Amino acid sequence: MRKIYLLLLVIPFCTLKSQTTQEEFNYMQNGYLETITKGLDIKSGYKVENIFTDNQDGYQFEYKLFEKNDTPVGVICLSKSVYGNFYVVAIPLNKDLTQQYYKSLEKFDCAYKSAYLKSTSLLSAVFLQSLVEVSKKLPKK
Repeated sequence: MRKIYLLLLVIPFCTLKSQTTQEEFNYMQNGYLETITKGLDIKSGYKVENIFTDNQDGYQFEYKLFEKNDTPVGVICLSKSVYGNFYVVAIPLNKDLTQQYYKSLEKFDCAYKSAYLKSTSLLSAVFLQSLVEVSKKLPKK
């Protein structure tokens, strides 16, 4: 839950402080999986923190916050099917890259898209629930 609170604090300010660059998006989409499968160190100056895990319809989803200098630049969703297939979805924190994000989802079949939608919906619900809990603790005006 602490990681969700972390997201609550930083995500609203991401467009003010940092946006995902094209190079970062490409690394999240392609380079990160290669890095972890080869046992290499993550890209210099960056770190990855697990924020949420979910299972839907035969897929395991792991959402990871991708940060540079403790500033979020995107979210990496790693998923694995019960058949052992790996999938990577890079979720940019930059509205100019959203079309590339949407296009990256086109390559997946309907079963994966359905499970991904359920998982991201659950992540959104947890995020919103956490936001409500945090807002209740803030002083009233």
